[in-house]
Amino acid sequence: MLTDWGVEPFSERIHLIGINYLAQVGRRAGYVAVSEYPVQPIPATAELGAVLNWVVPDVVWWNRDSRRAQLIGEFERYEPGGNKHRLLKDKIRNLLWAHHELGTGPRALLLLLWTMSGVPVRGTEEFQSLVRSGFRVPGGHNIPGLDPLCRFIVASAVFTSSNGVLRLKEILL
Repeated sequence: MLTDWGVEPFSERIHLIGINYLAQVGRRAGYVAVSEYPVQPIPATAELGAVLNWVVPDVVWWNRDSRRAQLIGEFERYEPGGNKHRLLKDKIRNLLWAHHELGTGPRALLLLLWTMSGVPVRGTEEFQSLVRSGFRVPGGHNIPGLDPLCRFIVASAVFTSSNGVLRLKEILL
């Protein structure tokens, strides 16, 4: 649908199909892949009360043998300016939080940014810094940065418009 058929330029539809695309890629690679997998951030829940009950990454890939999460990913629309930059930083915090709650071990955290502009996303250095340094949640609980055995990948899904639909042109790392 993303490459051949094309998708109407409707943000929520592209998001849903993109999440399913990432899950399908994981399955074809031999993982158990789940979309919208809820993770309960236990340490923070006690401190925050009901403020944050769940972190829900768009996709998690599980190794069939070890039963450990190998990839945690988000598929998010990128729009320059506005509140979107803050929202993307929140998504990175959620990835990092889910990573720590799903246990230690090497894995990849993926932020796949999609754009309807036909050009790749630029200026993601701040995201790299956030994932390496970690963050503090309200109440003072510290979520540490990503450990050296893990990888944080920011990629761009570049869509182009043709005949009233969007088609995935390429994914850039």
